[in-house]
Amino acid sequence: MESNIAFGTADEVNSYINSDSSYIEINDVRGTTINATVISSILDKCSANMEFTNDIIIAGTTSEVIDLLSRSKINSFTMSVVLSDAPTDSEIDTIFSNITGTLESTLGQHSKY
Repeated sequence: MESNIAFGTADEVNSYINSDSSYIEINDVRGTTINATVISSILDKCSANMEFTNDIIIAGTTSEVIDLLSRSKINSFTMSVVLSDAPTDSEIDTIFSNITGTLESTLGQHSKY
């Protein structure tokens, strides 16, 4: 494996990623819940682009998830989101504009339309 490419689960990659990495592939099992702060931590450590090989669930507060989704380094995000707080209608729209899965919060399940 080339030193500038990182493969593995989010937790594995977060433990060894460095600033030399130029591409990250996260391969957690489909349906795995990953905290938004773990993915942000990986992206903060390098300038790499990130891709997910399976559908995942991102968990966190509304602000953590929106911060993560706003990063241009994420190439593909086929995911669902579970929020630990209550988003506004505008925040719901922002999240749905960046995901292709479902959105759930303390307010319940949200619809894309």
